[in-house]
This record gives sequence, C-alpha cells and structure tokens, in this order.
Amino acid sequence: MRSEKGFTLLEVVLALIIGSMLLTVLVGAMPAVVRIFPQVSNTLDIQHDLQMSRQWLARDAHSAQTFEPLPSPAYGRFEWSDYSSTPTTHYTVTYSYNSERDSLVRRAESDGEIQSRNDVASNVLDEQDVEFNYSSVQQTVSVNIAVAKAGDEALSRSASLIFHLRPVPEEPRE
Repeated sequence: MRSEKGFTLLEVVLALIIGSMLLTVLVGAMPAVVRIFPQVSNTLDIQHDLQMSRQWLARDAHSAQTFEPLPSPAYGRFEWSDYSSTPTTHYTVTYSYNSERDSLVRRAESDGEIQSRNDVASNVLDEQDVEFNYSSVQQTVSVNIAVAKAGDEALSRSASLIFHLRPVPEEPRE
C-alpha cells in the first residue's frame, strides 16, 4: 500500500468554494456593520451619561443633610457634615450647567476648598434638559435629565430620579 499525503483536487476545489461563499457573506455584512456602529456608539454614550449622573446624584443625595435650589446656570447644592472626623468636616456639592461643553457639572468642596470638578453627563444639549426639584416635606430631591447625541443617527434618552436626603443627626455635645 502506498501512503498518500496532501489534498486531492476535489478537496481543494470544495475548500475554495466554501471559503468564497463565507467571504461573500462577510463582505455583504460589512456595510450593515458600518451603518450600525455610530448608532450603537451613540446609544452607549447616552446610557453612560445617564448611569454616571445617577451614580453621582445618588451618592451625594444620600450623604446630604440639606439641599438648596440655586439660580441658573446652577441647579442646586447638597450639603452635609461629617461629625466622625476631628474637626468636623463640611462637604458641599454643587451641580450646574456648562454651556461651552454641553454638560452637567459636579463641583465638590470640603471645608470650602474645591476637591473636584467633573462632567457627570457630557451630552446635555440645553440647560433646560436638567431639572432639580426639592421637597422639604419629604426631604427628597427629584432630578429629570435628558441627554442626546446629534448627528445622522440622532438619539436621546431621559431619566427621572428621586433621592431621599439622609436625616439630620443631632450635633455632638461637647
């Protein structure tokens, strides 16, 4: 018996036919992928903005003992004190609109010194796309936020969020 190595002509032709069919399908799908990519990218950007806004606002509202609505372009200020530190540390977080960058901005201060300033949503197209409302009776802050991406595949999403402020503890006695 003779041992044969290699492929027969029939096997090579079948492999070429199958490969060319797969290549035809892949090349045909490329325009759809190129068309869909910007829409998927915009959707992810918008969802990221809403998620980041929700996380920062929840963190600040749940820490805060008070909320004060502010005049435009600011929306409001959360404030609280940390009595566990010595001396007591006072925190202030202000939310405002930056028209140059179309963004919702969070500015955090500790005892009057700026600790950070960051965009929590970078696709807020207009100052009226964010609204803060405060209920002193229920000690809640509700926030309505709309974010959008312009372009060929314009997209927008909005969220309505409600946060409870933490109760104000009695100040420690000295």
